[in-house]
Amino acid sequence: MPTLTRLLKPGGRIGVVVPALREEPEGTEPPEHLRPWWEPDFWCFHSPGMAGRCAEMLRVDEGRALGFVRVVGRRR
Repeated sequence: MPTLTRLLKPGGRIGVVVPALREEPEGTEPPEHLRPWWEPDFWCFHSPGMAGRCAEMLRVDEGRALGFVRVVGRRR
């Protein structure tokens, strides 16, 4: 993060953007049009609708194992 924040103007911020899917894929195969480029790691990409399922898991977990990470870089 220090390498990136030195490029910011004072008061500037950096956000983190992660890949996502518009919809959860059905079944166990990647979308047909992406199959030639699909890597196993891409299965960690989820849709915004998955947030509801994650919220339920967080509620059941009661802070024992699950949580969220937020990364924000800012130059003073």
